[in-house]
Amino acid sequence: LPNFGAGLAETEGYVLVPDGSGAIIPYEYGLADYSQRIYGDDPAVGRSTGVAPTQVARLPVFGSTDTKSAMLGIITSGDARAIVGVQMPTDRNPFTTVATEFIYRELLNVEISNQTYDPPPATMYEPGHCTLDRFAVEYRMPQEPTYVGMANTYRQYLTEDKGMQVGAGSTALHVEVLGGVQHEENIAGIPVDRVLPVTSYADTLSLIDALKQRGVQNLALNYLYWYQDGTQNRLTVDMQSESRLGGDSDLEHLLGHLPADTQLYFDLNFTDLMQNQSGYTTLFSTAQNVKKEPLMRQYFLLSTYRPDLDASKIFLLNPANMTQLVSEWAEAYAQWKSAGMNGLALGTMGEEIYSHFGDGALDRAAVQSLWENTFSAVAQQSGNGLLFTDANAYALPYASTVQSIPTEHSRFLNEERSVPFYAIALHGLVDMSVPPVNGAEGNTRVLQAVESGVGLTYTLGWRNTDQLKNTLGEQYNYICATDWLDAAARQQTELTPYLAAVSGKAIVGHTQLAADVFRTDFEGGAWAIVNYSAAAYTADGVTVEAGNYVTGGY
Repeated sequence: LPNFGAGLAETEGYVLVPDGSGAIIPYEYGLADYSQRIYGDDPAVGRSTGVAPTQVARLPVFGSTDTKSAMLGIITSGDARAIVGVQMPTDRNPFTTVATEFIYRELLNVEISNQTYDPPPATMYEPGHCTLDRFAVEYRMPQEPTYVGMANTYRQYLTEDKGMQVGAGSTALHVEVLGGVQHEENIAGIPVDRVLPVTSYADTLSLIDALKQRGVQNLALNYLYWYQDGTQNRLTVDMQSESRLGGDSDLEHLLGHLPADTQLYFDLNFTDLMQNQSGYTTLFSTAQNVKKEPLMRQYFLLSTYRPDLDASKIFLLNPANMTQLVSEWAEAYAQWKSAGMNGLALGTMGEEIYSHFGDGALDRAAVQSLWENTFSAVAQQSGNGLLFTDANAYALPYASTVQSIPTEHSRFLNEERSVPFYAIALHGLVDMSVPPVNGAEGNTRVLQAVESGVGLTYTLGWRNTDQLKNTLGEQYNYICATDWLDAAARQQTELTPYLAAVSGKAIVGHTQLAADVFRTDFEGGAWAIVNYSAAAYTADGVTVEAGNYVTGGY
């Protein structure tokens, strides 16, 4: 239905697109068209050059409203092979339209190497057509003709059709903890790769104690690179602890001494492979792209958009191995489950989905089903919901916590502004937090947390954070715990009463009061006004200073 919900250019109204947190595109002449693939590009259909950094469309939805009535499209089948596109009005067609395009067969334009200056391109296709029985879009009519009405309509879909429960949320401070980083040491003049402890198992207890002493009551920690070889991207199939982080004895001590109000999630790696282990090899166990080459993560230089030839080679595991891998992991996990390890995270699988085009090809639709089966099996083993970061929609029914939810849009020229659609749709269904506060300048992410009614996140390391240069952890050069503990505790203490009031509640209103000033209303009467601008805002007897917020109604 490419013209369903079309809006005239002269009409007041806009299109909702799932870019990042969500964005609106007004019905206007002269704007460029929009096209974005749900869940991001497929790494198996790789690019030869990079592009400007953009946000990912995490939710399979789109909508349109003329402020009198609205429609919301929900892609219920084929979302992993879907593209949301917006056609802007022209002199020949005065309507703005939004619809879904489905990819029946993946293709890639490649260059044929020869002696000419401009090599001719060739088109390569995936081996077979899509295996899905059908593609489907379900249209619903929100009662409120706004993006808030659309978000709450999608929220209703998640509860009624996907089984998500109302009432989730917490007042916890979310912390990403960096474990071990692989780096080069000189031993007797010989360079050797070893794990550099950034936050050992004992350090994790020290970090928790330091935050408790500063008044933080509830904590949700995501422990990254805690297993053998640290950032060397070892599959966690055998659940081996890292000796340089303290080994089995210190890990058992950590599990046995966690405070009751602290949830510790251990990140599992089921997709990234940098070395041969446990029968999984970079030669025979990796997925293949359209060109039948081993599938690796692509890294491009921001300066030239050309491939980064110095980047570490990280292979992506063939999804056909996932069932066996999870079975082997479950046997190894039994030991740690009995020791108290009940918090598990599957960050990469919740953020990314890819195809395999080698023998026994699996397209993204089939892989999505494998991913969901994996989430179900892991959640059943742990007995709890899983932690995801920046999660795609297929992961949400299995999540207890989603850290680093999208809070921005890609700033495409046709987008008027971002809207917190992701947060509105999921508020009260899952515990959420914004991206790391200390990973951005100023207090923008604190304001985003208040605006969305979600928790704060900090990324922290206990020691050796000044030795991360030229390692796989060099992007974490800002995480020294001693620099951030006081600020994190102060901000969390200030926000806790507000988070307690809005936790588990639906967002019933979100309004732009002025340029860069927004008000959020929650069921039960709690509200918040955030001011991103450089000038104070005053209305109805309430003054919000520049770069600050005011809350009330509780």
